Amino acid sequence: KSGKADWLYEARGEKIAVKIHDIFRSDLSALRNCEHDVAISSAGVRHDGCDEVGIELQFDTQDLSYPFKGKSSRGYEYKLEAK
Repeated sequence: KSGKADWLYEARGEKIAVKIHDIFRSDLSALRNCEHDVAISSAGVRHDGCDEVGIELQFDTQDLSYPFKGKSSRGYEYKLEAK
């Protein structure tokens, strides 16, 4: 399963939230929108997705195209493109 989504991280007071908007899903399932709180650590960020839990992303200083990469608790891989 693969797809594309826009992820927007925003500060809300002392918390960080992520807004996720699916724009393409290879399995042709319904596109989704959701919001979740973000946990930040020295290793990176962790939050849930619209149909995933436990997405952990690490910052890769060597990759200018995809600086955040990681996996969910179910093993799906994520790569966030810098824009």
